[in-house]
Amino acid sequence: SYSDAQDGDALARTLEELVGASLKRGVLRIQAVDPGGHPIEVYLPRLLNDRGEIVFDDNDADTGGYRTNYVSGTQRIDLDPGDYSFTVAMGRDQQSEQLAFQDQAMYTATVVAGRETLATVGFGSIAFVNAGMDASAADGLGLQKWIDGEWRKTLYNSDMSFEAGAFRFDQAITLAPGRYRVRDVERDQVLVDNIVVRAGDELRVEVGGRRSVLRMQAIGPDGQPVEVYVPTIWNESGKVVTQVEDADSGEARDATFKGTQRVDLKPGTYRFRVSLSPAASKQLEQHGYHDEFAYTAVVAENQETPAIIGYGGLTLVDAGLPAAARGDIMIEKAVGGKWRDTIFTQELAFDRQYVLAPGRYRIVDDNRDVVLVDDIVIEPGKAVRAELRP
Repeated sequence: SYSDAQDGDALARTLEELVGASLKRGVLRIQAVDPGGHPIEVYLPRLLNDRGEIVFDDNDADTGGYRTNYVSGTQRIDLDPGDYSFTVAMGRDQQSEQLAFQDQAMYTATVVAGRETLATVGFGSIAFVNAGMDASAADGLGLQKWIDGEWRKTLYNSDMSFEAGAFRFDQAITLAPGRYRVRDVERDQVLVDNIVVRAGDELRVEVGGRRSVLRMQAIGPDGQPVEVYVPTIWNESGKVVTQVEDADSGEARDATFKGTQRVDLKPGTYRFRVSLSPAASKQLEQHGYHDEFAYTAVVAENQETPAIIGYGGLTLVDAGLPAAARGDIMIEKAVGGKWRDTIFTQELAFDRQYVLAPGRYRIVDDNRDVVLVDDIVIEPGKAVRAELRP
């Protein structure tokens, strides 16, 4: 009948409208996976369009209450074409180890009319492997995440073992997608940079035992270990850096050490001054601050940079100098571009060794204003003999 035909036309038009509407819209298919790629439940607090408008969130418009938007495995959402952003957090049966809100990840997706857009979301993991670090060096390692243009702590340091979410070796740590790096917090050094974690990833990352180290070896004129004092180390911008570490025990100690001292530093150029320790300085006869020497060292990345420091020796040898002239002999040191008297004693002794800081020296007859021996270079661990002639 006509009514039947009319109803049939209306049905056809309705179907056309529905098909047309569906072709004008697209589908966002969210697939949530755990480390390893297996289906997992995640939480979607909200979804925004490219104008920043909330398409849906966890506020229930009908009841005015709160609802939870969980996705278990796969979920399809019909949307108008455009760009969308949404946040993914852990589901109900998961326990986050990351600091507050850092276990979430922001995703973007472009929905095209008449097509299905796949967004794989969820979590990955990293198992850190100790590649040669000793126990003391491994203390203080932490994991940072790149958030809003800066690196932020996302796990507690490894020495905070009482915290559930602490950096550790040989055990997978579940993480939200993003960029991460391993940092030695105590030594202010990045050990592994730019680790990218994606949903479904199971990564193994080696944390190497090689560090950027300045190894100071303090020796006296005979090449044997000597006790020295290194109060401060500056970087090239003039900033005071580091805390010294005993080479044998690995424990932090004061600025006085004997023999060898290792200091962990970032790669770069450093300056430091060396003087004898208060106990050892009793051997010295040089004026104040003449017993110091300024060193410069370039520390290479992941290498141990040696720096031989300490003191040398100078022995005066009588090669026919008149006896009357002996009381007028002086040792001078180049300090600040000038030659300065550097020894306290009134009369220099022959055939004995004077312990001197590194630098340039000369021997003069002060009464006659004559240079007897010029440009004597004193270096750590070396003994020099200077013959004095008429």
